[in-house]
Amino acid sequence: MLTLVLGGIRSGKSDFAARLAADVGRRVAVVVTGIASDEEMRARIEAHRRARPSDWTVYEETEAVGSVVPAGSADVVLLDSIDGWLAHRIDPDECLVQVQGLCDRAANVVAVSSEVGLSLVPLTPAGRAFSDALGTVNQALAAAAARVYLLGRWAPRRIEGGSVLTLALIFAAGTAFLLGARHGLDWDHLSAIADLVGSPGTRNRRSLGLALWYCIGHGTVIVLLGALVGLLGVRLPGGLDRVFEVVVGLTLVGLGLVVLVQVGRQGRNYRFTSRWRLTARPYPQSLAAAPRQG
Repeated sequence: MLTLVLGGIRSGKSDFAARLAADVGRRVAVVVTGIASDEEMRARIEAHRRARPSDWTVYEETEAVGSVVPAGSADVVLLDSIDGWLAHRIDPDECLVQVQGLCDRAANVVAVSSEVGLSLVPLTPAGRAFSDALGTVNQALAAAAARVYLLGRWAPRRIEGGSVLTLALIFAAGTAFLLGARHGLDWDHLSAIADLVGSPGTRNRRSLGLALWYCIGHGTVIVLLGALVGLLGVRLPGGLDRVFEVVVGLTLVGLGLVVLVQVGRQGRNYRFTSRWRLTARPYPQSLAAAPRQG
């Protein structure tokens, strides 16, 4: 699971990410990407080092962060930071590859990155290239992450960007189910169901129950077909429509035969209920008790 922690300079993002990592498991590996290029940077790195627990395993790597941690050696990996990696090599595509490699090796990854979208546009071409690359990487990681946090001069706020895709899928599945169920409520479907159980000796609840299960099944089939196409990338055969036409045709023929059998058994007592409202109220007792003629 990927957790992304975003924040500005001195926002406390590294400390917050370290607390998140500590809550996940006891074996924590830290991948640091910063280089002590001057005294001020050396002091920053040393401050981060002192703040970490002594039993955490630290890897200093500026390029191959995706393979530096042995697979299965840590419960969680703290990557600090994304912008530190890009500072050495402005290559957003390779950065995403390296982060993915780290996620493949560890069950939990907490990645720290600077949020540059709220700052001023850099004055130099190199600065603009860096901010553009970091913004691209942050967007991609936020979309893939299970949790996204944004830190500033306030308490950490969880951004639900990681769950936007989940909500969209739930909405799409719910819409597909409702549309499929609504199609199951067409008059021809309901009339066929009502006719199957429409004899006076049958309880109306059975008719309602069968219609309900038919609608649920109809909506479920639509959702499953959509999942095969949208989520799994399955390409449905071109002739699938013709196959379903044959299946539906045979089903209707079978239903018709069942109705004929019911008519033969019930005789004059059988009544076609071609309106859904008729199945929701009892038959007249005089009709149910009427003797068969002839």
